[in-house]
Amino acid sequence: MFKSYIKTGLRSLHRNKGNSIIIILGLALGMALFILAVLFTDIHLGFDRFHEDAGRIYALVRNYSTGDGPDHHTMKIPAPVLPMMRGRFPGIEDMTRFFHESGRIIGRNGKKFYENRVWYGDQNFFAFFSFDLISGNPDRVLNSPNSVVITESTALKYFGDEDPVGQSLTINRSGITRLTVTGICRDLPVDSTLQFDFLVSSDTFAWLEDRDVESTVFLKLEQGINPRRIEAKFPDFVSSRLPLLQKHEEQLTLFPFTQIHMHSWHIMHHFQMRSLHPTLLFGILGTSVIFLLIVMVNFMNLSTARYLKRVREVGIRKVVGASRGQLVRQSLGESVLKSICALPLAVILFELIRPTFLSYVGLQTHLSIWKDPLLMVLLLIMTVSIGLLAGSYPAVFLSRFQSLSILKEYISTGIKGNRVRKLLVVLQFSLSILLIIFSLVMGRQLHYLSDLDLGYDRSHVAVLEVHPEMSDRLPALKEELLRHSEIEAVGGANGYPFNWAHEEDVRTAGMVDAEAFPMKTYHVDYGFIEALDIQVTRGRSFSRQFRDNDTCVLSEMAVKRFGWADPVGKFLQVGDQKVTVIGVAKDFHFNHVIFEKEPAILFLEPGWTHHLFIRLTFPPDGRLRPFVEKKWQAVAQDFPFEYSSLEGIFETDFRLLIRVSAVFRFVSIVSLFISCLGLIGLTAFTVEQRTREIGIRKALGATIPSILQMLVSEFMFFVVVANCIAIPIALWGSGLFLKSFWVENVDPGIFVFILASLLSLTAALASVIFQSLKAATANPVDSLRYE
Repeated sequence: MFKSYIKTGLRSLHRNKGNSIIIILGLALGMALFILAVLFTDIHLGFDRFHEDAGRIYALVRNYSTGDGPDHHTMKIPAPVLPMMRGRFPGIEDMTRFFHESGRIIGRNGKKFYENRVWYGDQNFFAFFSFDLISGNPDRVLNSPNSVVITESTALKYFGDEDPVGQSLTINRSGITRLTVTGICRDLPVDSTLQFDFLVSSDTFAWLEDRDVESTVFLKLEQGINPRRIEAKFPDFVSSRLPLLQKHEEQLTLFPFTQIHMHSWHIMHHFQMRSLHPTLLFGILGTSVIFLLIVMVNFMNLSTARYLKRVREVGIRKVVGASRGQLVRQSLGESVLKSICALPLAVILFELIRPTFLSYVGLQTHLSIWKDPLLMVLLLIMTVSIGLLAGSYPAVFLSRFQSLSILKEYISTGIKGNRVRKLLVVLQFSLSILLIIFSLVMGRQLHYLSDLDLGYDRSHVAVLEVHPEMSDRLPALKEELLRHSEIEAVGGANGYPFNWAHEEDVRTAGMVDAEAFPMKTYHVDYGFIEALDIQVTRGRSFSRQFRDNDTCVLSEMAVKRFGWADPVGKFLQVGDQKVTVIGVAKDFHFNHVIFEKEPAILFLEPGWTHHLFIRLTFPPDGRLRPFVEKKWQAVAQDFPFEYSSLEGIFETDFRLLIRVSAVFRFVSIVSLFISCLGLIGLTAFTVEQRTREIGIRKALGATIPSILQMLVSEFMFFVVVANCIAIPIALWGSGLFLKSFWVENVDPGIFVFILASLLSLTAALASVIFQSLKAATANPVDSLRYE
């Protein structure tokens, strides 16, 4: 019996090649994109789980009130906190910490590079985490001051084919310090939140007792210990041992290590976030599910149409003794056969799409469906389930008819089938229109953010990487650069706008220490405000003419936060520094654009300069690079020269969101294409059923346009209905998406919905006309001879 089902199914595939190809190709593409989305999502959800004890590791988080603002959360913990905690909390198996620095110059044999992934770790770092050391003992590689562990790619960069262990590197930090390589770590997995190229022993520099040094502290709990049990002991510890943390009801809490990558957007930390916001990540997965649903509906629709041609076959089978169960199994078997035929093609498509997709979104990893046997089993189950689900309706629909009714009323059996197919057309196009609208809204939102007024101008700014130890040379370098007629201003700072989240405790003269609250604070040099064209609305900017020392410029939001009518001349305590307000600037936004604009302070600190911003009269295009490099070599030839544009750095930071938006657009257009393929198939079936009717109409004088109108209107009506269903849902969904995820959000406008409707209607119209035109122009004599 099973062999008979297979033979019948293969014959059906052969007889209906066009229909079968549309179904199998659509299924294969839907399954390939679904596999890609699942694996992509799995990488982000599975971050850090490769560590042996990942489920027992927690990061220490400080939570405290900011007065009239939202609660503040940070993983930046004063360095002395960890030694104070040791031995005081039964249930904690081990703890470690690290410090992060960027813009350090690492050198060897005359080669020097700016390195942004330099970390300082405690002695037990490699025993605590499960990073793979190629050489070196995890318990001893960081035991000695001036020891450093480097990654494989870093070893190749600095040492080539030589063995790095035992050799030296230099680092510029408070002078030249020599480091000895004690171990080589395999390049860190892409699914690791912790990303470093150099891990230096934290004993190298005398800072472990400095409360101003911000570290990240990790705790490993004993097996079976509830983290809430540890947290319950923190209040007594804070009040008795940590007066430095006692302000605004400050608390210590534990945050799961495995959730940092996806769920720590509200927490300040040292990690360079390379994840998508959960909303977008699940949006990718949801889009792939919708796309798979579209191809399944396409499968069901075309299968139903084709099975209606076989009603006489079903009737004859029933007459000769076939049971309803046998007919259902035959129909389901053919559907499963088609989905199984799509599986190897889906795997091939996945392998073809995967490298391009990963390169496009900038993810350097290897997505493989072969690495996990369970994944292969689930994929096979999904394939069979799709076949059973897509074939369920036609199987049940056809098998329920009585054999005599089928043989006598062959023409009328399609009535209910027609209704179902039309409902499926509406569902298919509704889903496609939803995807199109979502992708258009996403594109408009990102375009809006890229052009958003952030309170400064980045389009005409070139950037030089500098080192704090060359601060005494910067005045001479800036003076030389300003001699060029195309350079308007030059100023330095210790961070980049749009990805700069430094905070310090701030209080006014009337506040006590416990009332201080965190505020965004930015260390800048003379000329920075002018280089970024930040508008000063009251007072003045920093100027060497006034010999500014211990001065600051507030944003307008900061002025409101302090409740001052006239802030110029007033004093603030920023950290341990007392500063005088000399001006007020228009609000600027130096944090990531997905976060809201906050009160901020710019204060003069030339010694903290890591980046030099050069304002040009034109967008940086490389024309002035030779001039800038010549002046650099004259002043700072012993430091590496790195020249870029602020707009380019912004685009790099923003690239993942832009490219994910492009992926959404691609999937939505493909979904519309699949829907149109299905519509072509259904139109062909309808025209085939009505061939004799069309011939009679033409013989009686019907024109080609009238026949086209008759055929087209039948399907276009249901595409219009699909628009009427999809647009209100999309209007509600896009508003929810924009308001829940983006602080700054665009009004999608009616144009997006009109464009989506026009796209769907035009594509559907072209599909139907393409198939109907052949029937409308056919010779009526041939049509009347049909069947």
